[in-house]
Amino acid sequence: MNASVVGESGDTTARTTGTDGTATFQFSSMSESYDVHVWFGAESWEAASNPEKTTFVVTPQSTTEPSPPPQTRDVRIVGGQNTTFWNGIQFQLKNYGNEPADVTAVEVESVSDPDVVSVSESQTGSYNEGQHEVYIASSTKGVYDADGQPYYNDEGTELPLGSERTMTEPATLQSGETATVSVGVFRNGRSNKVQMNGETIQIRFRVDGEWRSYTVTI
Repeated sequence: MNASVVGESGDTTARTTGTDGTATFQFSSMSESYDVHVWFGAESWEAASNPEKTTFVVTPQSTTEPSPPPQTRDVRIVGGQNTTFWNGIQFQLKNYGNEPADVTAVEVESVSDPDVVSVSESQTGSYNEGQHEVYIASSTKGVYDADGQPYYNDEGTELPLGSERTMTEPATLQSGETATVSVGVFRNGRSNKVQMNGETIQIRFRVDGEWRSYTVTI
């Protein structure tokens, strides 16, 4: 029994694999689909006559694993960058995805110190650490300010722990962008500022409509 790949050179030696006379052939081809002539009893396919010959259409099975779809938005904390400022905390978020990511809401869920109950800004002004309860220093800056706008009108409103709040100004992190996030200052039930060294903070951001939780350990 013989075989050949139409239009390409092939191994035409039959290999009998069992007592039933089954023959196998192995070919190398770059085609997605090709014809294989199989015949017996004659020196060539052209010389063989029916029913001594036939043609099979062969489509190889792909051995390549499909690539997983890219993460369009993948905002994560950058490790090793957590620190404190004026009784507040700072950490970095990075958009590892391939599309811009919008941060539209925030919730400071909990703090390991049970005395901490709220967050409030520590000075007037805008677009800097301590000047808003939450500030994201991305290319499109993000702000949560408990007193709202204008930012110079500070009435001392606090952000209670466990309260979801829409960002006063949503932040946008471009693909590959890293942004420093400032949260604070943290206060106890007597409105006193609390040192945050050694504390663990649970915080959530709504990124493109989906809430994502982050753990920040100082």
